[in-house]
Amino acid sequence: MIEKVFSRPRVIARLEQGPLGSYVQELAATLLSQGYARSMIKLCINTADKFGCWLHRQGLTVGDADDDTVERYLNGVKRYRSGQQAKAAQGLTHIVGLLRRHGVSAGREPLSPPSEAETWLTRYDHHLKSVAGLAVGTRQNYLRYARYFITHRFGAGSVDWSVLTAQDISDFVLEQAIVRKRAGRKAPVIAIRSLLRFLVFCGVLDTGLEGAVPKIRQWTHAALPQRLTVQELALVLSSAKGETPKDLRDYAILLLLSWLGMRTREVAYLRLDDIDWREGRLFIRPGKTHQERVLPLSQEAGAALADYLQRGRPRSTSRFVFLKSRPPFRPFARAGAVGEIAHAALVRAGLPLSPGMGAHTFRHTVASEMVCHGATFKDVADVLGHRSLQTTAIYAKLDLNTLHEVALPWPGGAS
Repeated sequence: MIEKVFSRPRVIARLEQGPLGSYVQELAATLLSQGYARSMIKLCINTADKFGCWLHRQGLTVGDADDDTVERYLNGVKRYRSGQQAKAAQGLTHIVGLLRRHGVSAGREPLSPPSEAETWLTRYDHHLKSVAGLAVGTRQNYLRYARYFITHRFGAGSVDWSVLTAQDISDFVLEQAIVRKRAGRKAPVIAIRSLLRFLVFCGVLDTGLEGAVPKIRQWTHAALPQRLTVQELALVLSSAKGETPKDLRDYAILLLLSWLGMRTREVAYLRLDDIDWREGRLFIRPGKTHQERVLPLSQEAGAALADYLQRGRPRSTSRFVFLKSRPPFRPFARAGAVGEIAHAALVRAGLPLSPGMGAHTFRHTVASEMVCHGATFKDVADVLGHRSLQTTAIYAKLDLNTLHEVALPWPGGAS
């Protein structure tokens, strides 16, 4: 494989005879399979050779290439005036990762066992996953507030739940809620109540202390969900069209968001096996609501998906539909990447944006259009994957024509 990168036999021979010469062929093959450009692969191989020569000069072997050794090497490499590392250090992570996979070198051993706080957080995460059955995003949110709470109450010291008081709980929740807006004020309330119920479940708190979490007043359905008009949506989609692989990918993603109302996680982790081309359907795997559902694949969304798969998607063995547009061509590491694509499309269209507008705006738009065109709340709930019709009821406020018919006259106004 290295012959596809270097053309001179003398250079190839020198690299293969170097201290890390037995790994350069595999390194080249790995980077080629991941779609890296030849220039980047050449840089990574040269970096590996320089690192191997440095190990040899230091009297070290490949097995000594732990995190401390790598850090020593990087500290000794000169930097440009801009602060960027020289070429002798760029791309080093690829050869180090290859050595780790072969088991010939190891990462730095942990200096100390996990703290008492981390031990509790690990137990709590296991409870959220195995007992409560919560989705990954929800667990991460709850764990973030749990970590804040433990640090706020116990600092870096020992975690003694027996000294926890109702005032501690109330003060923390109110402090977190006051700096948040709208529905975000409920997040610390729900998360800390969940943590306290877990501690009661473990037997380290008395039953009833979870009731100390204060309730945050919030009017049900007080705000209108943010949505796009038909004209705004058309503007967003037209401005997203293009012929580059990234344009084809992003346009297909936007159509799934704006035509089917899919969640970001559902789009990010959509698999090739989830598309039924013959029947024109998408199978949405269980996620936030732990329910599988089937959505009709519209002609426009299906055409955009097919166009991306045929002309834009990099060659890959991955079964995920959407891949990163830059090498290595891997699936999205997080669902938030889809939200960033949606937000960028709104910005590119030049629309006036209010805080919070992003991928969920397209989901609100789908639901609002369905309600305004006569769909029942049950129909909307089935498409969006809501477990409760109460969640769907917020879109009733956007059926302005029907609301106008049932609205009462303003007191003191014309009859």
